[in-house]
Amino acid sequence: MKVAIRTDSSLNIGSGHVMRCLTLADALSELGNEVLFICKQHDSSLINKINDLGYEVRSLPVRPGYGLPPKFQSEILGKKITVSVKKGTAVTVENT
Repeated sequence: MKVAIRTDSSLNIGSGHVMRCLTLADALSELGNEVLFICKQHDSSLINKINDLGYEVRSLPVRPGYGLPPKFQSEILGKKITVSVKKGTAVTVENT
């Protein structure tokens, strides 16, 4: 069976989830499964470590400011950020 594991790591979000997923991947591989990781390309991610352990990794891009509180997003992006509180509504970035 083919199994995809979706996990991320970085200095901000840590690496514990990836490490637990690697343990799961090892167990699945021992049972004959093919394991693929899907990870965002955060700075300081463990994508290289996952590859070094023999697993295929598909990388996802990271939007600038992703995962940061809005007040920090505007500082990093240098733009005014308007955030809707309604779930599922996209964040609007305006040039100022």
